[in-house]
Amino acid sequence: MKIFFAVKDGFVIVALLLCACSLFPEEVSTQDEWREEEYRLAGTAKDIDYLSDKEKEVYYYINLARINPPLFARTFAKEYDGEPGYLKGYAWDARKATLLDELKAMKPLPVLMPDSALYASALCFAREGGRLGIVGHGRDQTGCTVEYSAECCHYGGSQNGLSVVMSLLIDAGENNGALGHRRILLNDSYIKLGVSIQPHALYGSNTVLDFGR
Repeated sequence: MKIFFAVKDGFVIVALLLCACSLFPEEVSTQDEWREEEYRLAGTAKDIDYLSDKEKEVYYYINLARINPPLFARTFAKEYDGEPGYLKGYAWDARKATLLDELKAMKPLPVLMPDSALYASALCFAREGGRLGIVGHGRDQTGCTVEYSAECCHYGGSQNGLSVVMSLLIDAGENNGALGHRRILLNDSYIKLGVSIQPHALYGSNTVLDFGR
């Protein structure tokens, strides 16, 4: 597995936007420490018809981590051990430990809201980058414009929402020492998100997450 990130300078005022909806209750029914209101707030993408169920899951799990970081650490992150048969990245165990410590000490962050322009940006790059087998953020060959403030890309695996989010939060990999993906997902200046999951010529599938302020 390889994951990458990029950040483009930009600045706007941060706002907290909430959505009252329910999403994936079957996936969290055993996590009985969570309140129903927190589930509803996390489901900002539930009714967005241009998103697939797996794309909606990405919003859902990032938002749970942002709504209640210490509880996410206890109920999802602590027991996560990667996908079955999937090779863990460089320093996986050590970085998971730092993630748990960081989440336990964090205060709540604004939820991420779906954004159609960011979705179009993510869709274009996931589709064209996947077709060309691109790894990283270079869009020169794709015809895709840069519309984001920050971007994360995840390659391979099942691309279910929890695995994508946990891989980016743990941020294992020899070239990921700065934990850039984690810094993006847990950054309170980002309040908008576009997510697209598409086939990839080298890794089978890829998820592109484009964030906005």
